[in-house]
Parts: sequence; C-alpha cells; structure tokens
Amino acid sequence: MDKQLAAIDKDDQGHITRNAFVRWYCSLVDQDDDDDGSSQESEIAEEKEKAEEAFDALANESEHISVTEFPKLLESLGSTYCEEEHRRTIKKISSVDDASSDKVITRKAFIGWYIEWLFGDGDSEEESDDESTAGADVADSSDAAAQESTGGAAEGWGGMFKKSEE
Repeated sequence: MDKQLAAIDKDDQGHITRNAFVRWYCSLVDQDDDDDGSSQESEIAEEKEKAEEAFDALANESEHISVTEFPKLLESLGSTYCEEEHRRTIKKISSVDDASSDKVITRKAFIGWYIEWLFGDGDSEEESDDESTAGADVADSSDAAAQESTGGAAEGWGGMFKKSEE
C-alpha cells in the first residue's frame, strides 16, 4: 500500500491530485492488461505442448494419425469427443495419405485446429453454416405444415384463415 501511495504522491505531501490519481490508475490498468496477455500466451504454449505430446504418443513417430484415432486423441487431452460436433472438424482437418490412401490428420493441422478451438473467439464458418442450415430446415418444415393444413396446396399464410369448403 505504501508503495502505491508513493507512486501517486511523489512529492510526499500527503495529498493526491486528480491528475496524479488518473495517471496512476491508467498505469495500473495497463499493467493488468499486459499480465492477461502474457498469461494467455503461456496458457496457449502449455496447451500446445500437451497437444503435441498427446499427438506424438498416438502417432508412433509419424507426422499423422488415422481419423479413427481422433476421438482417442481428443479424450487424452481431457476433452469430450462428440461425433456429431466433431464430424465437420474431422472433414476440415483431415487429408488423404498418398502412400496408403487412408484419411489422416496431420500433426500441424490438428495442433492448429486444437489451439483455435480452445482459445479462438468462437466465430467460425462452421457455426454460421449450421445456423443457415437450421434456418432453412425451419422454413422447409413450416412450408410442409402449410401444405398439409391446406390439403396440399401451398397458398401461404393468407390461405390459413379461409373458411373450409368441406
């Protein structure tokens, strides 16, 4: 506390001016921002190292693994594998091995995806594709419901309130 007061009251007069306080506070906030940045960088480095070790353990001195080993790799890192969620991920990061013609995931592709998955902002093309597809599915189902309720003729919402001719 005395150290902080000395930083604000440099003349040691026992008074803190508004400008001195603002300067001190801005400096304090800037230091906190710097700490958060380096903290995240160290977390990223730590997770990258864990991912590399886990990948290398499965790869048996190879630069790739089979796509069938992806669930095991993800679970070895403490994450839960979900086939539905990770199906697109596998398609995105896998490639065909020239030698065996099998689908494989390279070390570089996996590490890049894994770090982005953990520390990325969450905005990805996959999510926007899912949302647009979901929106289309909703529209298709409402069109089908309208056709059923009108006896197969697609008239839209206006025809919904017409008097039945039966």
